[in-house]
Formats: sequence, C-alpha cells, structure tokens
Amino acid sequence: MSGSSSMVILIVAAAVAVVVLVVLFRLLRAGRGREEEAGAAVTGGAAGPEAGAAAGVEEEVREAGAETGEAGESLSPAAAADGEAAAAAEPGAEPEEVPEPGPEPGAGAMPEASGEPEPEAEPEAAASGEAGAGTAVPAWESGDYQAALQRRKEHLQAELAEVLARRDSEGRSLLDIELRAVTGRLVRGEQSFAEFRAWCSAAADGLEEAAASTDIPGLARAVALLRAADLEAGEEALVELGRDSSLAALASHYAGRLAEERADFEPALQRYQEAIGLEGDDPRFLRAAAGLARELGRFDEARDWLERFFELPEDVGTSELRALARHDLGVVYAR
Repeated sequence: MSGSSSMVILIVAAAVAVVVLVVLFRLLRAGRGREEEAGAAVTGGAAGPEAGAAAGVEEEVREAGAETGEAGESLSPAAAADGEAAAAAEPGAEPEEVPEPGPEPGAGAMPEASGEPEPEAEPEAAASGEAGAGTAVPAWESGDYQAALQRRKEHLQAELAEVLARRDSEGRSLLDIELRAVTGRLVRGEQSFAEFRAWCSAAADGLEEAAASTDIPGLARAVALLRAADLEAGEEALVELGRDSSLAALASHYAGRLAEERADFEPALQRYQEAIGLEGDDPRFLRAAAGLARELGRFDEARDWLERFFELPEDVGTSELRALARHDLGVVYAR
C-alpha cells in the first residue's frame, strides 16, 4: 500500500514538473517575441525620421533643380561665367587649361619689324592753327553749344557767390546781367543754337569776302571754326587773327560777338571797342558796341556810339541794322 502511494506521488510530481517546464518555455518564447517586436519598433522609429528627412531633402533638391532649369535658360553669359569661376574656386577643383586664342580667320601674320622707323603722322591742319585749304574741325552740335553755356553759367554762379560774400554791389550787377543772358539762351535751347550757327556761317563768309588773300596766317582756321559753330575755340582763333592782319577790325568784332554769345560781356565790349578804334565808320561795329553798352547800363557810352552811327550816310548799313540802332537810341534817351 505504501509502495503504491509513493508511485502515485512520483507520477504527480513528474506531471507537475512537466507542466512547470511547459509554462516556463512558453513564457520564455513570449518574452523573446516581445523583445523582437520592441526592437523592430525601435528600429522602425529611428529609420522613419531619417527616411522622411531624406525624402524631404530629395523633394527640395528636385524642386530646386526644376527652378534652376527654368532660370538657367535666361542666365546671362556673365552669370554663367561667374558660376564657372565659383566652381573652379572650390577646394580640390583643378583649374582647366585655357588654350591661347589663335589668329582670327582670315587674319594674316603680323608684319615683322623692318628695323626702319615708321614715319610720324603729319599733324592735322586744324590742330596746327595754320592757314591752308581743306582745314577741317569737328562741327558743334546743339549739345556742345548748350554744354559750353552751362559751364559758363556755373562759373558765373560761383563768382556771384564770392561777390555776395564780399558784398560787392557793382560786381553783382554785372554778374546778374550775364547770368540772365546765359540762362535765357539755355532756356531757348535749339533756337538759340540755330540762330548762332546761322550767324557763324555768315561771319565765315564775311571773313573770306573781306580777305585780300587766302594766305593770311590764321584765316583758314578761323573760318573753319566759324563754320563749325565752335563757340570757344572760334573766339580764340579770331583774337589771334586780329592781332596782325588786314582783317584785324573784322576779326576783333567777330571775337566780341562770340564773347557776347557766351555772356562774357566785359571782354566782348573790349573787342568791340578795338574794332571801332581800327574802323570807326563801320555801322556794324558801332551798333554792336552801343547795344551791349546799353544792356550793361553804360548809357553814356551807348549814346556816343549811337550818335556816331546816325551821323553816317543813310545808305550805310542795312535797314534792319538802322532799326535796331534807332530802338537802342530811344531806350538811351529815355533814361
């Protein structure tokens, strides 16, 4: 009996042990499964952001590439050159060898030096200032004329500022008159230049007609500069021509006219006086001097020249010139 009980106990113990082992095995497998799932979850969670970021970067690169492709069609050659220069400046980039440009198609070889000095170019007649047929100078356009007047205006404004600082009323009066004159010519613009150019052409004809010979030094240059309507160099050439020639009076008168056009009235009046001193019976000289003197407020001088003008025979001078002189005389007498 006792033996049977012991056997039963052993069988039960064995069964319990088997059950315990089975339970432990299942628990072990379940634990491993959960660890694998957790590992997979961790791995997937870590890879997710990286994959998302990579996808985002790829999308940005794709969009940037599309934009670059569209903009690339409108890139200028200068922008393309800048891009190549930037790429070449990156570390590790090897500069490409640029082949030296060869001769252009159809270009011949450079001539070898012969060992003999080349003849120097002859100076242009216009630059030399000497008389000669064919003297040519660049013709002035309206822009050149207005630029010269603008320079004169700025010079007068600077002088006026100095005069105002000194409180010089007499100097201010002259500058005010000159500023009004040059400003008026600038305001009229093209019309002023057209009238000046027409006068210059007539003056050039007058010089050529009055010249006893075409060999007078400085004549060709003065005529050429007048035909070019050169307001600045023309005056200088006329002053030079008037120093010692049979055309001294006419040249001085024309030089005064150019100075008056620039609104440089003191030298202009001086040139007019020089012309009158050489040929006091020329109505053109008398009327020009009187008109400018009247404008400057020198009424006594203007009256003297106008009275001399009307002492000349009536057939001397054009009707237009006499009408201008009569107007000036009326203004002077009214003062």
